[in-house]
Order: sequence, then C-alpha cells, then structure tokens
Amino acid sequence: MILKHMSRKKQKYKHPLIFLFISIFLISVGLFINKPLLSPNQSFIVFAILKTVSFTAAFCCSLLFLFYLNKGGIKKIFKNFLVLIASILFIFSIGEIFFTFYTPSSNISSAYSHQLWTKRYFYPINSFGFRDEEPNKSQNKKNVFIIGDSFVAGHGLKYENMFTTILKSNISDKYQVFNLGKCGAHTESSFSNLLNYPIAPDIIILSYYHNDIESAMLKFNKMPEIKNPEEELFFITRKIINASLFANYIFSGFIVKPSITNQIMQSPNIDLLAYLDKELWDYQQTVLDKFYNYSIENDIEFMVLFFPDMGNGITFSEFIAGRKIYDYCKSNNIRYLSIFDAVKDLPTNKRIANPIDTHPSKYVNFIVADYLSCVLTESDIE
Repeated sequence: MILKHMSRKKQKYKHPLIFLFISIFLISVGLFINKPLLSPNQSFIVFAILKTVSFTAAFCCSLLFLFYLNKGGIKKIFKNFLVLIASILFIFSIGEIFFTFYTPSSNISSAYSHQLWTKRYFYPINSFGFRDEEPNKSQNKKNVFIIGDSFVAGHGLKYENMFTTILKSNISDKYQVFNLGKCGAHTESSFSNLLNYPIAPDIIILSYYHNDIESAMLKFNKMPEIKNPEEELFFITRKIINASLFANYIFSGFIVKPSITNQIMQSPNIDLLAYLDKELWDYQQTVLDKFYNYSIENDIEFMVLFFPDMGNGITFSEFIAGRKIYDYCKSNNIRYLSIFDAVKDLPTNKRIANPIDTHPSKYVNFIVADYLSCVLTESDIE
C-alpha cells in the first residue's frame, strides 16, 4: 500500500516536468531555425509559420506545466523555482512570437528586426541593384535621376511611400523618374552609380545628407573607430542574442544603438565636424565637381536636395553641412533644394521612420515628393 502511494506521488512529479522539457525543446527548435530562415532566399511566410507553431506549442506546454505543477505536492522552494523557470519560458515564447511579426526597420542593419523588415518590404530591386523598376527609356519624356543613399532607397519605408515613387505618380505625364539610391552610398560611389546606369539623364537631383562627406573621410582615413558592444559579451550571452529575435531586438535597440551613437559623438572624426576640416571639405568639393562637370558637359540640369538630420540634430546639421552645400551650390550656380523649413517644426516622431530608425518618415517623404513636383513643374515652365 505504501509502495503504491509512493508510486502515485512519483508520477505526479514526473507529469509536469515532461511539459517543461517539451517546452524547452520547442523553444530550442524555434531559436535554431532563426538564422537559416532569415536568409533572403527564404519566404517570410514559411519563417512566420514555423516560428509561430514552435513557440505557440512551447507557450501551451509552459501553461500545462504550471497547471499540473499547481496540483502536485512539491516542496514550496522547488515549486517556486520551477514556476520561475516556466514563467520565463512563457514570457520568452510570447516575445519571440511578437517579434516574428513586429519587424521595424532599424539604424542597426545587423538587427534581426531590420533583416526581417528587409525581407518583407525592401523590394522591388532591379538588375542594377536599385530599389526601382527595371529602367525603360521613354522617347517622349524627360529622364529625372534622383541619386543618393538610403534616403533615396527608402530605408524604413514601403515602396509606395517613398518620395521617388510618389513623385513618379505626380509628374508621370512629362517625366520619367529613376531611383539611383543605395543604402550606404556616399557622394563618390553615387557618381559611379550614375556613370554605370544604362540610360542618360535630362535632370539630375543629387540627394545629399551630411554623412555623404564619408567620400573624403575614407580617402584620408578619418572615419570614426566604432567598437561593437557584442564583442564584450560573454559567449553564452552572445549566443542567446544571436539566436533570439526578442533578445536581439532589446540588445540592438537599447544597447548597440546608444553605444554606437555615443562612440560617434565622442570621436574626433564626426562627419559633421569634417565640414570644418579644410582638407576634407576641399576633397569633398572635388567629388561634387564630378557631378557638376558631368552636367555641364552633357547639358543636364543639376540640382542638389539637402536633407537635414531628422532627429534632434536637425538644426545643427542644417547650420554646418547645409550651409556648406548651399555655399557650394551658390558659387557654381547650381539649384539648391532644402526641406528644412518644411520639416523643422514637426515633432521628432513625425520626422523619423520609427523610434529605432531615424531615416525620414512616410510623412516627410510625402512633403519631399510634393516639393520636387513643384520644382520640376516650375522647371518645365521655364
């Protein structure tokens, strides 16, 4: 009789632990599939289904474990420890499911949320690597090239909300708009993109942001030295962050981003300060001259569209970099376009794509599209 009672009691202890082990196993599977499924070749739908199934099952097993655990006669200390573990698994499973679908773009390109955003929204990409349709020259319309970096490539935006896409629709009767924007491009690489494009422009609009002076900073080896905070992590912590969407989002948004920002601000090689370095600015002007000379030689209308910083540094970037570009344009009779007055009074959250991505918002892109529509309409009248 005593043996029978002990056997039943033993079974009660085993029963909930099975669900705990299954939950841990399912979470491990869900984490293991992250990297292979984050590949650009894999479908987001497949990724989302597998992640949701594995973590929903883990979530249910955690609930079953807590339910059966509550019925068992386990010692209070051991029971509290198991409840803590199950609760962590429970919250972790919910977090992984949430960040499978909540995938905001980020200034940190290595962040999983940004990789998932890219997989879901960063298209179309034509055969020349630009986020645009395949180039197709029209005989009856002027070709407008908008050249630049991630601001032109629509970092953080769906294709239909990019200012180049909106502009296409606004002026499609007389102009063909071509997007020659690439994330990470600077002025010198943007000029190479222009030369390698198979269609000749009638109008060039160079989108300029203050970090485009990296052309000069790279030339003179004056880029800031940035250390990735991940390098200072323990091996196990690094493994968790590189496996979990939940942990990766928190680490990227609340540790990596502030750390990189602080390192840049404390470095003597800040891109905004580069405009005060005569050697760097002189070289940057020679790079801008490539666009200017190309437009003169080929009888092309050339304009420069300056984007100020969309965050708290909006006035500072306009005062330092914007003034330098304005003076350059004025001295060379180049039309200078600025959206500073149109966006300076907007709250920061309306100017940026999202809290972890300081690229221009959808709202700012609509402002830019309307502004350029007016500019090109006036140009056509003249």
